[in-house]
Amino acid sequence: MILTAINRIIVAIQGKNTTEPITIAKAQIIEFTWLATGQVIQLFLAFISMKLMTSVGPAEYGKFILVSSVAGVFALLFFGPLEQGYIRFYFDYTENPHHRTQYLKSLTQILKLSNSVFILVAFLGLCTGIVFFKIDPIFFITASLMVIIGSSGSPIQGMMNALRLRKYSAIIQVGEKIIVIVSLIALLNLWKRNVDSIIISVVMGTGIGLLFRYIKYISQYNEVSASIENRMSDKYIFNEIRNRMARYCYPFVLWGGITWLQLFGERWIISFLLDSTQVGKYGFASTLLNSTVVLAATILAQFATPIVYKLYSSQNENSRKRGLKVIKILCWSTIILFSTFALIFFLYGADIITLFSLSTFSIPTITLVTLCLGIGLFYVTQALTCIGLALHRPNIYLIPKLTTAGLSVIGYYFGCKYFGITGVAGVIVIVNSIYYFLVNRSNKILTRSSSGC
Repeated sequence: MILTAINRIIVAIQGKNTTEPITIAKAQIIEFTWLATGQVIQLFLAFISMKLMTSVGPAEYGKFILVSSVAGVFALLFFGPLEQGYIRFYFDYTENPHHRTQYLKSLTQILKLSNSVFILVAFLGLCTGIVFFKIDPIFFITASLMVIIGSSGSPIQGMMNALRLRKYSAIIQVGEKIIVIVSLIALLNLWKRNVDSIIISVVMGTGIGLLFRYIKYISQYNEVSASIENRMSDKYIFNEIRNRMARYCYPFVLWGGITWLQLFGERWIISFLLDSTQVGKYGFASTLLNSTVVLAATILAQFATPIVYKLYSSQNENSRKRGLKVIKILCWSTIILFSTFALIFFLYGADIITLFSLSTFSIPTITLVTLCLGIGLFYVTQALTCIGLALHRPNIYLIPKLTTAGLSVIGYYFGCKYFGITGVAGVIVIVNSIYYFLVNRSNKILTRSSSGC
């Protein structure tokens, strides 16, 4: 299924050009092979880590889910927009080697500065928490590290995809998972069987992975900067990059906050109205989806998004039409993926949950299927937003985001209050159906033609 979608994307890229199809196809098939192989291995390792993590029980696992949602705040409000901006403008700086070098270097400078600020804030929070709230320092420190390290790696990971470093990216991601699993086995058996062991294991894996990504990333510009003369003031280039990023990423900050409500807000509502055990059950269902169908959809998105941006960076109309075709292929492939997995979960959902966790994590089959369809609608709509992002118009989606975020919060509350986590899953389907309609309508206004699936 995925290979068919990739083949269609390659054909869409080539268009009617018959002079270089073989070269393009070979390069991109090799690139995709590394990406897919890494993700398949990660899928296998994710099942092992899920089994280990859920051994602490739904209540402790629920605490881990809530900490993960805090990481989502940083990812969606800052590091995610930064990643989108750098991927989008990378191709504008590739013709001049010196500009490319300065562009790549500017990202590491921003990450160093921002992480220093976040670490300082975490330290102040720790001091305040110990003095006034008697918090557990081990939990707070490890949770803070998990949030900062886990979310700050996304811009470099995104740029590695843009730089076509699929091989290294796949190896590092697999290595991360292995370290997490080994750490989990050791800590759960030799230390404590609770959320602290899970968080420390994740910190060790993502921390080492971030280090290796950073080393590989800086090698991409150190090699160039040693042999290229400085043709323009570094200060001028950095100011230009900073200004472009600020203008492009600003809507993403608002967008990110709204997206967080859609993706993670229900977990806190479940925690407020029910308890951490229900958060653990719901969180495991979400993790199961993220490790299977969302992973497959991510493979396609990671492959297609840089291609879409590159095609749209050209002013050639035929190039942009090919970019639009790639987006449509991505949408339909995502629809087929989530529909297929919804059927699998309908038939075997209860057995799958028991296989990869404990019986205490069981939820109704209808809840899992409904959640799969609701999340699927979200990812299909996210694929459609590539149109506005590629055209430097992310702000066109603020109204759809604001509308669905408001509906999400209200819907999650009443759905959870009266129907539990099944009600939350139903609200996700309704809200993301509205989100799809609004984004599709925005795209039609933007392109003045039908650009939906």
